[in-house]
Amino acid sequence: MSHVVDKDEIINGVYNGTGRVLDGPIQPELLGYDEEIEGLDQDIDRAQQLMEEAGYEDGFDINIVTNDAPERVDVAIYLQEALQDINVNATVDQIEWGAYLEETSTGDHDIFILGWPNPTGDPDQSVWPLFHSSMEGSQGNRTFLENGRVDELLEAGRMTTDEDERAEIYEELQEVLVEEAPMIYMRQALSMNAQRSEVDGLYINNYNKPDFRDVTLSE
Repeated sequence: MSHVVDKDEIINGVYNGTGRVLDGPIQPELLGYDEEIEGLDQDIDRAQQLMEEAGYEDGFDINIVTNDAPERVDVAIYLQEALQDINVNATVDQIEWGAYLEETSTGDHDIFILGWPNPTGDPDQSVWPLFHSSMEGSQGNRTFLENGRVDELLEAGRMTTDEDERAEIYEELQEVLVEEAPMIYMRQALSMNAQRSEVDGLYINNYNKPDFRDVTLSE
């Protein structure tokens, strides 16, 4: 399924060109980001080949659930159409936010569309809640991934304080998570901020945290 998605088309068509494509679960600003990592790009022939190898050359039915956020609904509709290329017949269910969170926490869903913020700036926040087996369900791991190597790497990333060692740990983790593909690493959102012309000295960091300490106002 990862191979049927054109991430650039989603960013340009759904998000009006805002954001950037991700190849894995860790964004470029974070410790351990691997710029050499190769994501699963759109490749319909490869997707069809994998379907055949898995015994699903005739396809199957699947359900996509999303809440009522307009962009997520549009992404769901895009996926519904794109999956037809590999004979996957998808239906889209748009449900209320509370019910949506409840449904995706049970493990009974097929595909869901959701985002995950990183307010701390540490790679652990991007990956531990989403992929450690202890976090299954409402705590964050809504894909219900259970992978021993992923757990080992995540735990090692928390145990060491050496930045070089941590960087190596998260680089390997990205490789495993791209190969396992528990989710489609679609887009990193970029915040759009505006300020009036008389405001000087405002600094907003990569995590959208404003620093007002040096702000001055001119007439």
